Amino acid sequence: LMTVYKMVLSGKFADQSILLLDENQKKTNDRTWCFCAKEVTVWDSVISKKWDSALFANEDFKRDLDLNPYQYNQIRGIDFYDFVFAALSKHQNITFLKEKVTDINELETHVFVGTEENRYTSDYLFNSIYTKAFAERQTKYPVLQQHFVGWLVKTEAAVFNPEQATFMDFSVEQKGNTRFMYVLPTSKTEALIEYTLFSEKLLAKEEYENEIQLYLKKLGTDTFEIVEKEQGSIPMTCYPFWKKNTKRVLNI
Repeated sequence: LMTVYKMVLSGKFADQSILLLDENQKKTNDRTWCFCAKEVTVWDSVISKKWDSALFANEDFKRDLDLNPYQYNQIRGIDFYDFVFAALSKHQNITFLKEKVTDINELETHVFVGTEENRYTSDYLFNSIYTKAFAERQTKYPVLQQHFVGWLVKTEAAVFNPEQATFMDFSVEQKGNTRFMYVLPTSKTEALIEYTLFSEKLLAKEEYENEIQLYLKKLGTDTFEIVEKEQGSIPMTCYPFWKKNTKRVLNI
């Protein structure tokens, strides 16, 4: 979606027909996206919260980080989706179809794309489907996961500092991995709390959620409402995916 939005902004693709294929319609708030910036960006209208300060900590160390001249910006997934789709809907050359891609085959003169419902051909394909096997069926490059479960909570007690993001708190038990808490507070009683690990294997969902509860208790509350949940697993590797790029297929 970011790629096609930037393509639209460039003005260089107005005479091209563009098809977006995704098995998910992007109608729910399924993720949170944060980034640092010191200037106005094309996403400013959908930023829901900005922080000028961050906390870094472990068991016996704490530091308040003044991010100036940067700010740490938060965008809710649903706001991003609505913003991009609203922009795309104004362009008749762009079509979105809710279909699952099952097959990609590059030929000499075009790219063939199969879904569970239809068959399509195109001159070029921007492919955002992550194929785990490429990274996992080799031993030259290590492959870890940055995996997490996040709760957006509302607490009875005022336990958060809405002016400071926790980025990151390593005071949680490490258990042989790299583990930290990531907290994005929007008020004194509301925050997104994520328990995050870098490791090869994922955990049972209860393990992440137990750690979030323990952390909330450590902050001073065990009475709270879970408003939303999110979870993810991001591959962390130096594997050169770009080497899979070809004349007509660009892996993004």
